[in-house]
Amino acid sequence: MKQERLEDQHDPQHPSFNQDALQNHLFGLLDQMKLVNMDMVFKLFMRYYNRADTGLKMAIQSRMNFDREEVLEYRLEDAILWFKSNYPEEHDQLSGGLFRVVSGRGAIKTRRYDIYHFFIDETDRKVMSGSGFPLRLVVSQHLDTDLEQQFGQEDLIIFQ
Repeated sequence: MKQERLEDQHDPQHPSFNQDALQNHLFGLLDQMKLVNMDMVFKLFMRYYNRADTGLKMAIQSRMNFDREEVLEYRLEDAILWFKSNYPEEHDQLSGGLFRVVSGRGAIKTRRYDIYHFFIDETDRKVMSGSGFPLRLVVSQHLDTDLEQQFGQEDLIIFQ
């Protein structure tokens, strides 16, 4: 019998698609995420998340406290407000992080920014995930000048 590839189990169009396996794989990815592998993990997470049907997306959003929003322009002020209003009160050793993924780096009209919001445990630099730690993605066509300046040439901002 031909062994199924892991990716086939996570493709809703494939006959061997297993929703539970995909959900467990996504949670496993996020549980292992640290600042050093964040780029790869977020890209894999979104690749699988985008393949999921509405029911699975809702389950992921609920279990992971994951929120996705699309806006025309995203501002530094909005990001700071999100961190202030979503900071888990029972934890005092957390920093906030913004991670930027830019697609269409050419013409401004085709540019897209994926801005991930997350909390980091300051002791081991682990990205926190799960129901007690919100994870947010803002998809935007433009970033305001203040946010662009904060990122500079980097794709990561850490708020202390």
